Amino acid sequence: MGLIGGHMDISQVTVWAQQFTDDLSYFLSHLPAWLSSPFALFIYSWLFLLVLILGSAILGYRQLKVLKAFNEADLVRRRPGPLARRMDSIRRDIRELDAFAAAKMKNILGMTAGLLAAGIIIPGVALALIAYYQQWFLPGPPALLLQTDAGAQVASQPLQLLYFIVDQSLKGGLSDTFEVFNLAITRVTNNPENVVYSGFVLFYRIIAGAVVITIIYANARMILGLRHVKEATKKLKEQLAVAEVEAKLVAAR
Repeated sequence: MGLIGGHMDISQVTVWAQQFTDDLSYFLSHLPAWLSSPFALFIYSWLFLLVLILGSAILGYRQLKVLKAFNEADLVRRRPGPLARRMDSIRRDIRELDAFAAAKMKNILGMTAGLLAAGIIIPGVALALIAYYQQWFLPGPPALLLQTDAGAQVASQPLQLLYFIVDQSLKGGLSDTFEVFNLAITRVTNNPENVVYSGFVLFYRIIAGAVVITIIYANARMILGLRHVKEATKKLKEQLAVAEVEAKLVAAR
């Protein structure tokens, strides 16, 4: 850096400032074009899909964690203190027991619906969007093929995409059942030559399998929990019957 009499060369600073101003002006003048360029739009599209999938993954993980931790005993309300003896108290306990179980079941069913949306529906929509707009998202070999008697052809119709997503969710959710019994609801398949899209399909089927297993597990525990609720309600009703008999005996004296 040039110095004159121990001070910074003002002319050099002026040159740097002018260069910075010119560079900034060039950047700002070209920024709108860069932000609206095909490459930028391509990046935005993939960012949207990634945010969509990441958001659904976070939501699905939270729901999955809660559902896996669910225990059938959670449906039974634990009353603090000694057992009720008076008829009014017993009736109140029965109402509260039923209301508590109903609220818990509603919560579990809500989380089940959320898990279905996060683990199957939203990723399925992302898969369908990639396939439908493949020339934009994933140029290359066709993502989907329709197997016909005359040979394979490219599948791109919305209804074909819908059948494909449903088919893959069932094949993932029901594990190897579809393959073992050679079942399918459509002839649309992923194209193995499109390795990237086929990898997405494999990942989707793995997620669908985990979601369905968790939902079956949670609902099976909920059914067991309902049996505990019925048993607890039965005991309270028996206590209520005894209390009613005792009240009648006291009233008859």
